Amino acid sequence: ISFGAIGEYERGISDLTKGIEKDPENFKMYLYRAECFYKLKAYGKSIADLKEAIKNDPENYTLYEHLSECYADMGDTEKAFEVLKKDGIPHSKYLNAQANLYYHLCETDKAIEKLEEALKESPSDKDTLKMLSIIDMQIGKYNEALAIFEKLSQRSDIDLFYLFNNKGYLYFLKGDLKNALTYCKKAIEADPYIGNTYDTLGSIYDAKGDYEKAVEYFNKAIKLAPTKAIIYYNRAMTYEKMGKFNEALDSYETYLNLGEEDCSFGREEKAKDKVQKLKNKIKHMN
Repeated sequence: ISFGAIGEYERGISDLTKGIEKDPENFKMYLYRAECFYKLKAYGKSIADLKEAIKNDPENYTLYEHLSECYADMGDTEKAFEVLKKDGIPHSKYLNAQANLYYHLCETDKAIEKLEEALKESPSDKDTLKMLSIIDMQIGKYNEALAIFEKLSQRSDIDLFYLFNNKGYLYFLKGDLKNALTYCKKAIEADPYIGNTYDTLGSIYDAKGDYEKAVEYFNKAIKLAPTKAIIYYNRAMTYEKMGKFNEALDSYETYLNLGEEDCSFGREEKAKDKVQKLKNKIKHMN
């Protein structure tokens, strides 16, 4: 399992296969192997393992959501939405799952429609509000996202790391680097072992022009979250500004090999273009 967590998916698959042979009823091993297959874009094998996991835990709706994303990435969107329909699931949860799939497919307007529909049924649902805030941030609706964070901050069951980390990222997107730093520090105090905050800190110091410190934070983020593609993309942009073109090329290629789990908002296309331009630049430099 740990090999999959650090990006060594083939090795993870090998170990999990041995584990399944010894304990074929362990549905978690099928789930973990499915995740490794998914990362390798072996969607058919991922689907087969998810179906085995569902046999052992048919009430685990998360498994159906993973299955849905596999079908979506194979291009079968009709099947992707079909598998989300399950008897006994609260309608608001079903709407959230549909919204998540639309977000995965980069159809943010439809995702927001589903979330707003879910909020009509359950106005204070934490998961719905969290998902809506993330989409609002990504599409530039910063004030709307901030209003949701303020609403969530009044709850006793909110994860403080989630709140501080996302407020730090939101203020970075708004260009308010002072508040961004403040909330990132609070996020690290809440949980120093999650890579997202260090990624945001890297972007903050990049914006401040302190590229060495930015790379330091990106590297720390990668150490904690080695399979999170966007960190490599952010580090690549900083390396470019530093004139470290080989390092930038390597980071862009790693980003593309890992792939983002949800909508890249154009980053994937930009990275492909950057790779080609950097290869040409390095060739002419040599």
